Amino acid sequence: MEISLCVKLFLIFTCRILICRALEVSTPCGKIIGFDTLRTRNGRVIHSFTSIPFAKPPVGPLRFKEPQPLDPWTEPLDATKNASFCPQIDLFNRLKMKGPSQVRGQEDCLVLNVYSPNVNKAAKLPVMVWIHGGGYQRGSSVFYGPELLLDKDIVLVTVNYRLGVLGFLSTGDNVIPANNGLKDQALAIKWVHDNIESFGGNPGLVTVFGQSSGGSSVHLNLLSPLNKGLIHRGIAMSGTGHCPWAIISPQLAKDRTKALAVLCGCPSEPSDELLKCMQEVHLALLLEMSKRFHDWILSPAVVFGPTIESEVNGAFLPKELDYLKSEIPLMTGVTTGEGGYLASIISRGGSQYENELKDIPQYVLPKALILKSGFPSDKLSSVARQIQEFYFGDRPIDMNASMEYIINMFTDGWFLHGTVETAKKHHGDTYLYLYDYQHAVSFNDVLSGGKVKGVSHSDDLLDLFPLTLRFPQRTWTEADVEVSKKTIDIVTDFAENGRLTFLDSKLEPVRKTAKTHQYLHIIARGPLIKENLYPKRLSFWQSLLDSQSEETELLRQTSR
Repeated sequence: MEISLCVKLFLIFTCRILICRALEVSTPCGKIIGFDTLRTRNGRVIHSFTSIPFAKPPVGPLRFKEPQPLDPWTEPLDATKNASFCPQIDLFNRLKMKGPSQVRGQEDCLVLNVYSPNVNKAAKLPVMVWIHGGGYQRGSSVFYGPELLLDKDIVLVTVNYRLGVLGFLSTGDNVIPANNGLKDQALAIKWVHDNIESFGGNPGLVTVFGQSSGGSSVHLNLLSPLNKGLIHRGIAMSGTGHCPWAIISPQLAKDRTKALAVLCGCPSEPSDELLKCMQEVHLALLLEMSKRFHDWILSPAVVFGPTIESEVNGAFLPKELDYLKSEIPLMTGVTTGEGGYLASIISRGGSQYENELKDIPQYVLPKALILKSGFPSDKLSSVARQIQEFYFGDRPIDMNASMEYIINMFTDGWFLHGTVETAKKHHGDTYLYLYDYQHAVSFNDVLSGGKVKGVSHSDDLLDLFPLTLRFPQRTWTEADVEVSKKTIDIVTDFAENGRLTFLDSKLEPVRKTAKTHQYLHIIARGPLIKENLYPKRLSFWQSLLDSQSEETELLRQTSR
């Protein structure tokens, strides 16, 4: 007997509902319906719950305000939709520097995704909360699927948070509080603590991990008083709060807020009038005017980002980082060719930027290396000359002839010295790693078309996530698979134990190897335990910073 199309559709719909009902979980927030169509690399069933809201939509009167906890719901929540993007301008569009930009995403975006191999409350699995990178300006939880990590007995949570102007605009007072994007992350972590048991997770064993600005976010979340007792491990990949781009000064944050208000046709003061007007500005105009602050292709690295707040209730960063302490175990590290990502951006930008880097390095290097974050304006040219001499000698900074040294310069200036500084200053046990495996694909390929080689910034993500939205035609070599599994062993072992237990040789925390800086070298035939990570390059940057610190202290004493 022939079945009509309407009956077929009804049966399909009914079956899907029944499948979803089988994945219904009850949480303190209400019932949530998920799906089980995803499979891991090894064929394991993944229980997925996507686009779960953890805060009230930050729209209308809540735009530019601290995130507000969501009220419980009465009807089952459909958690089978893809997560949205928080509003942003795509990186490739941003690199054009000119012309109108295509806005991606929506303001009602504060959602998270939960992936679990076992939703039994008794499972008590380690929980890993992923914070995506993107310079605090771009990215989404939607890029980071569970298919690789969920072969391990963990619960994975991926989080959206407000980006750019919407997440980090600040008037420097309580009218537009600072760090709302970070407070979104903190509220998501609180949601995980309160609800994750319903998904088979252990709220007493939560690891926050992230990469790039997601890595610096991890470090800042460990330090923040808002997360006290909620985080038990941290993994900061290719970014910490001590990297020069990670934090901007409170005054600069306030000045940029006022300048953006004027660009959008709003008053720059008083704060309440500025807020009232900016809450009415069209989203596309907000993001378009934010582009006006860029004065070179890599500068500023972050327009609106984290800053230090005053010591008031609800502050995420109430003090400078060195005055905030955490004893939570931390793993942090870099890839060997982090700077390739930045070299690729310059290459993609065109010959204008390559020529400026070569012909006027004293003008470009202070911008490209974010030197203003660590040195006074009258010293920038001198510091730039020292940097050029250290990496290039008397040779020009040529993208064709000196690519290896350009990559090293950006690796060290943007990532390496800040990461090691965090490893030395963190009060908990800190483990250092160097990622050194070249996959069959690379983020350098996406950005430079293959012109730039090496293990780029973000290439270590290829071990942890499929990244099919970035690499739709991705293929895996046998070595790719083996290294991926080793890296997943490392991060999940650390998440469960707060140290690495699977290695034959014990990796010691940095504080116990202060003179040699023992680190884990992640390579195809490894991982291996080594010592003395890039000693000459780290000593050079430390000498620059020490010299400035000594001069600052001398000036302070003579001014008494």
